[in-house]
Amino acid sequence: MKPALLVFLGVLLVQQQPPPAALPGRIAGTVRNAETGAPLKDAQVTIDGPHDLTAITTTQRPVTVKGQVTFKTGERYPLNVFLQSTASDARARNSDWWLNEDNVFSISLVTEGRYTVGTSSLPEGQYLAAATYNNVDVLGRRFPIRGATDGRLDLVLDGPTGKLYGVVVDAKSEPVGSATVVLLPPVDRRDTLDSSFVARTDQTGRFTINRVAPGEYTVLALEVMPQYAYKNADWIKNHETRGVHVTVRKGECWNLCSG
Repeated sequence: MKPALLVFLGVLLVQQQPPPAALPGRIAGTVRNAETGAPLKDAQVTIDGPHDLTAITTTQRPVTVKGQVTFKTGERYPLNVFLQSTASDARARNSDWWLNEDNVFSISLVTEGRYTVGTSSLPEGQYLAAATYNNVDVLGRRFPIRGATDGRLDLVLDGPTGKLYGVVVDAKSEPVGSATVVLLPPVDRRDTLDSSFVARTDQTGRFTINRVAPGEYTVLALEVMPQYAYKNADWIKNHETRGVHVTVRKGECWNLCSG
């Protein structure tokens, strides 16, 4: 566009004219998946601002995640399944209702993102033994929901759980009170790590962790541990070598002395 010229007292001033208002028209194009390049059906396109035709964002339509729960012990009980984007996600997507008579559930309006799967409180001795999303193992892991198509989430519940108890002692074999004990699953299953994996010793150095799902763990005991440090992967990596490896089996109790 040509600038307008203003002459005032012999001084030449140049003033840029404002851009013309956008004219009504039509924008055509194809929204594609950033990873695969495949066209995305039913994607929502938003133009940010009345004149800015370059600031275009796309969002996938919410999807529905359906699935089924298998009770390996045969005991069926009311259950709610949820998806969380973070450990403290107050907007977690819950299943629309309790399991139906075929143990099937549905979670609607799930937006694109990365999630972990969880359930409502389980009866004593029960644990989440397996979780698959579209036939991919997601137990204890954060997994992507792309938003392009509806997904399939299947869970297996089993029992009984195990139990871990013991005493934390120092280099002189003296009990350590108020120490923090963390039960660490394998590295690729720590996205759902929460306070149920953590215990504090009493004044005699004793601790107990109940309702432990069977599997391989590293028990890490420290006299001083920053709050929620067990959720920091880099911090754990620097201290994990001080831990003790244990294998928890169904219905068994582990007696551990850690120093």
